[in-house]
Amino acid sequence: MPSEALERVLSCPSLPSLPAVAMQVLELTRNPDVSLRDIARAVEKDQALVGKILKTVNSSFYGLSQPCGTVDRALNFLGLNTVKSLVLGFSLIDTSRSIGEQPLFSLDDYWVRSIYAASGARVLAMQLRRADPDESFTAALFQDIGILASVTALGKQYTQVCAETGFDGDTLPTAEKAAFGFTHMEAGAALATKWRLPKPYVDVVQFHHSPDQASSASSAIVRTAVLGRLATDALRCESGANRVMREFEFLLGEWFGQTFKQVEGHFNEISLAAKEIGKIFNFVIQTPTNVSNLMAEAQERTIEIQIATEREAQTDALTGLPNRRRFEEQSEVLFKMASTTNSPLGVAFCDGDSFKKVNDTLGHQAGDEVLVQIASRLAEAVGEAGVVFRYGGEEFAVLLPGANLARSREIAERMRTAVCGTPMDLGAVENPVDHHSQTVSIGVASWEPGASHAPPSMSELIRRADEAVYKAKENGRNRVEMWVGPEKDGIEESCDSTGAITNVLLVEDDPLSATLWRTMLLKVPGVRVTLESGILGVHRLFKAGFSPDVVVTDYCLSSGSGTDVVRAVRELPNKRVPILVVSALLDDHRKAEGLMAGATMCVSKIDISKRFRWWIEQITKGDFSEAMAA
Repeated sequence: MPSEALERVLSCPSLPSLPAVAMQVLELTRNPDVSLRDIARAVEKDQALVGKILKTVNSSFYGLSQPCGTVDRALNFLGLNTVKSLVLGFSLIDTSRSIGEQPLFSLDDYWVRSIYAASGARVLAMQLRRADPDESFTAALFQDIGILASVTALGKQYTQVCAETGFDGDTLPTAEKAAFGFTHMEAGAALATKWRLPKPYVDVVQFHHSPDQASSASSAIVRTAVLGRLATDALRCESGANRVMREFEFLLGEWFGQTFKQVEGHFNEISLAAKEIGKIFNFVIQTPTNVSNLMAEAQERTIEIQIATEREAQTDALTGLPNRRRFEEQSEVLFKMASTTNSPLGVAFCDGDSFKKVNDTLGHQAGDEVLVQIASRLAEAVGEAGVVFRYGGEEFAVLLPGANLARSREIAERMRTAVCGTPMDLGAVENPVDHHSQTVSIGVASWEPGASHAPPSMSELIRRADEAVYKAKENGRNRVEMWVGPEKDGIEESCDSTGAITNVLLVEDDPLSATLWRTMLLKVPGVRVTLESGILGVHRLFKAGFSPDVVVTDYCLSSGSGTDVVRAVRELPNKRVPILVVSALLDDHRKAEGLMAGATMCVSKIDISKRFRWWIEQITKGDFSEAMAA
């Protein structure tokens, strides 16, 4: 039951409230089929808001190549989420002006801190790719509305408690609970629910101090908001920055499996973004004085961690084999040695067949035991001929110095027989059976001096062995396949003999589709893939001088659309770049719109899925003439 103080807050007649336009935009965006024109009509009812949005769209922050003069075009350029984020941001800040300055509370300081945290969430969302950047920004901007509501209703009685703990500290909820019987998260969540904010926003408001309590559907955006707040604290606090950074590093690894090294460059970006976004909302935000010191300290700590990690991270804990990291180091050394001494080098990739069924039917403990026994049998079969590595999951890699393709095939066959020859003994672990028969598929490739199709790098040699594994899987599993060159009856090498680089720009905001496209494209030698999720990233790329050889773009994107991408490409000096627009729902309207914008072809994802490898070949050739004639 709500405390008496919380009831006072929620029933306060002077609480901030969202204007009608913002509420209408929220209502419209709940409909997945809403048209951009409907959103534009709603926003155009408030001309002051229109002016702010257009000023923002045309600012240097978005870097559009041509001025935008209407809300319609703003929606086309930036996308629905970005414009919704701006509408809600302007509305929330404007409606809070009525609170004014209170004893021990500065409204300007509150918004500077909130804009900083929201900017941090947006930048980190772009890097981590687990939550929409604009949704993350807006949700983080709203996260402390419970403080605004409490200051409005309780005044000095509330601000005195906050001043003792700090308005943005993790100790604030405890102090609030002790003094008033509620927290600003509870007050904010009630207010957000009353405003009918999207559920992820409500969860960010409610759980930003207890992220593990958020539902799985909202956990990514809640965690991103928390990291944005911690990054802000680390950048802005004069003391205790190292403690906050340690917490940031731990949660970054725990939640998203990344190290500080992977995001450290984005801390300066957070500071710059906060400064630019502050201008948009008419707040002057200074660059923190401790950014350089914080980065230097973080760099020192990263080096210390790296040294410690190097000592401990060479061996796979489960199987006792050297791990993937060790494989990558050793493979480069051996490739250089083979090239220098003109001696062959073989590589074998080994993949456990149907291994998911082992975990699903026998349990993970039995699955681990099977992996241990596979590792032991492979190492014994290879002996002194090479080194076996745990590559990841049920994958193993083998380096075979001095082994040509025939010798590598012979050793791989020995490995395959060692695994499938006798059933695995599972008597020592709890599971439904005492024995399990396991097979493996193996792909081999080699570098040999003087060979007409010798791989130019270790990464290419690895790719060939990996491709041979896929061939072994396709041909029935429990077999060995070799990468034998570009002969038509073998595994084909799909790059031309010139070794030319093809730069593919892939614009796709669905992580699963993006991973599939990127993985398949990178299997083709001589292909580089640059991935963006929307028109904003594309504009930034082109502004930096990037020039693609071929473009593949989804029709529906997180910011803008596929036709916006087509128009942006057609503005480049090389206007003859082949462009493929794909869509899950390709109707006549979308196809006509894409072609009118300048697309070379518009194809449904269903048609592409039927001949995916063939389409990859057309894309990497940078020539759709065969596809158009088909």
